[in-house]
Amino acid sequence: MADYILVIGYGDAGHDAVNAVLEAQPDARLTVLDTDFVAVAEAAANGAVAVVGDGRDRCALDEAAVDAADRVFITVPDDLASFLVMRAVRTMNPDAVIVVVIRDQENHGLFDSYDVTSVHIKRPPT
Repeated sequence: MADYILVIGYGDAGHDAVNAVLEAQPDARLTVLDTDFVAVAEAAANGAVAVVGDGRDRCALDEAAVDAADRVFITVPDDLASFLVMRAVRTMNPDAVIVVVIRDQENHGLFDSYDVTSVHIKRPPT
């Protein structure tokens, strides 16, 4: 059975995550959760199931079937929001592999202490 992957946030990092997943695992079941209707439409056009909602909201996470996700990529543009999304996801799916994209390197330790499997630091373009 194909992995179920949830991407929360469909900006540049989320778009990159979706493209990487589709390239590596074309048969993956992929869902994108974002608050922006345009981003959700773009995700759907890119081959993902798309859900409009906030990753901090348990109802939106339910609609996106976070409890069934094998992997969750959190790619929202704010580290505090990412932290809150990560806590909500971990509560609803304690077994998921969670990858968080953070912007401020000083926040790296904060995420490490909460059972996040992998943290990537996105650097602004030079």
